[in-house]
Amino acid sequence: MVPSKILFVSAVAESTDLAIRCQQEGHQVRWYVHSLTEQRVGDGLLHPVRDWRAWVDWADLVVFDDVEQDVGKGRRYGGGAWASWVRRVARKPVIGGSPETDRMENDRIFGQKVAANAGIPVVPMVRFAGPSAFAKAQAFVKREGGAWALKHNNQVSRDLATVQWDPQGMLDFLGWLQDVWKDLAHGQEPDFVLQEAHKGVEIAVTGLFDGQTWQGAYVNQEIKKLMSGDEGPSTGQMGEMGFAEMGPLWREALLPLTRYLSAQGYHGCIDLNMIATEDRIVPLEWTARFGYPTVSSIVEALDMPVGEALWTLATGQGRLRWHDGYVATVVVASGPFPREDPDLAQHLTLLPDQDLDWQRVHLNEVRRVGKRLESAGSMGYLAVVTHRGRGPAEARMLCYRQVDKLKVLPFRIVRRDIGDQFIEDLPKLKAWGWVA
Repeated sequence: MVPSKILFVSAVAESTDLAIRCQQEGHQVRWYVHSLTEQRVGDGLLHPVRDWRAWVDWADLVVFDDVEQDVGKGRRYGGGAWASWVRRVARKPVIGGSPETDRMENDRIFGQKVAANAGIPVVPMVRFAGPSAFAKAQAFVKREGGAWALKHNNQVSRDLATVQWDPQGMLDFLGWLQDVWKDLAHGQEPDFVLQEAHKGVEIAVTGLFDGQTWQGAYVNQEIKKLMSGDEGPSTGQMGEMGFAEMGPLWREALLPLTRYLSAQGYHGCIDLNMIATEDRIVPLEWTARFGYPTVSSIVEALDMPVGEALWTLATGQGRLRWHDGYVATVVVASGPFPREDPDLAQHLTLLPDQDLDWQRVHLNEVRRVGKRLESAGSMGYLAVVTHRGRGPAEARMLCYRQVDKLKVLPFRIVRRDIGDQFIEDLPKLKAWGWVA
């Protein structure tokens, strides 16, 4: 059985492509977006609803696409709490987590504790919060020395995080951050961690969990800086390269969580980003939900319809079917990206070539206006392009061929070097025994 009626409950309209693909496959789809600034996303493409709770009884499957978070203007997306309610009260198949698995992502110290309790190796991490956070962090670095990464527990600019390999560099950054905090953090109290920094290969593994067992894993390297050569501001992602494999990285990083996730009623994707060295992994952060654009990479890597895959994860019925090869993934953006500016993000237009392979294009912050595809969100995060190949070089080449057939008015923001670092790092990961 596969669902005929699917309700998507989205925080900021990041699962647009999944909903569109399910609709194209013949499912009836209802589309709810919680953020007021993103509620035009999908217009002309999907059937929007104003109250997701009113459609739970209608649905065969309910998909929650994010963890609990503040989405602005006094609105809070319930994430795992909402998913748990539907699972417990409405007794419907659900993609989503629980309040506790949400906390794995939102509270970095808690995420480390979950990993350590499951037997996943961790490194020292210390939290600093409140008015005295900066003074206490500076005293800590002076006392301990060493290399540290600073990461925030709250939703502030990614550019307010850093990795510093010497104590003075971190002290300089902490002093600067303290001076500019009030201007850049929009009234939020300081709340950050210092995590011991290690050099190696940054890599991630996303596991797909059906509530009881693992249905597969996707190993990928995320590229986060805006410009080629790893320059410019940080973004959520500009693209990635990866492949499906339930190998040593999955066994070390995710398999130990099986009992915990099952007890939480978890269904869907869960990702651990880490540093891999010759003899260990260093967990960095959890993504207890779909990752973006990793979910587009997974769609490309699967050899099955999206609706069937979601049903398999929500119910445990059947098995996911995977492509044997590599996937290249490239973000296509415009306007204010990676910043939010609803005014600058309007009227951006996609201009596809006639021979563009639409199966390789995953639409995001867009709507249909007549025959045109225009931007509809606040950031200019328009689309993701993916392509598979027998090797990483072939996947990258085929992906960029499709990217170049998707033009944007007034301009396009694309990195041209996705996959370069992965191709360089893959032999190291193989030599160290982390991938086959």
